[in-house]
Amino acid sequence: MGPNERQDHGIETLSIDSPTHIALEYPEGGLAAWIVVAGASMMLACTFGMMSTVGVLQSHWETHQLEGYSSSTIGWIPSVFIFLNLVLGLQIGPMFDRYGPRWIMLVGSVLYTLSIFLLGSCEKYYQFMLCLGVLGGGGSALVSTPGMAILSHWFCR
Repeated sequence: MGPNERQDHGIETLSIDSPTHIALEYPEGGLAAWIVVAGASMMLACTFGMMSTVGVLQSHWETHQLEGYSSSTIGWIPSVFIFLNLVLGLQIGPMFDRYGPRWIMLVGSVLYTLSIFLLGSCEKYYQFMLCLGVLGGGGSALVSTPGMAILSHWFCR
């Protein structure tokens, strides 16, 4: 059977002609693969959805809990959140390759959920920064990085 041909059991094998000859198997669909797509979509909707709507929180904080601070000072909270979510992917990617997604996403889900619940009890600037900026940014990075990378393990095309 040549490269990129479907075998009887439904797994596509990609063969790379090299001195070490690597054979990669991709399920290319099936119930398990589409459940992974649904789960990754939900994880990314939570993390990137929060990044997209964090301005609503900022405008609320400006008129309530953090009314004594300027908009640019309050803007550091969502900026740290978004920065950590994106930059920590550089460290989480190799962890994903080495250990797989299960524990990384479990820890990230717990941290991210904890940050959302704790956000309701924050009253001071440093609490918002630690809760959403640091804890939320780190937790969302642990969720979104594997959420984007896992699909390439289930589909070749």
